[in-house]
Amino acid sequence: MKTKKIAIVSDHAGFYLKEKLVAFLMKEKYEFRDFGCSTPEIVDYPDYGHSMATAVASGEFDL
Repeated sequence: MKTKKIAIVSDHAGFYLKEKLVAFLMKEKYEFRDFGCSTPEIVDYPDYGHSMATAVASGEFDL
């Protein structure tokens, strides 16, 4: 069975939830990439979402 590659991203509003998800994925040894944001400071989602969407569209990630 092929392991799915997971891409995750959030803006400032989802930062703390994303951090919990990252901790879970690391604990369970999932293959993933966190595209940001890396702090709870206010950011514009498209600045981070675009890079993740591009990677998913290119086939680099499955989810």
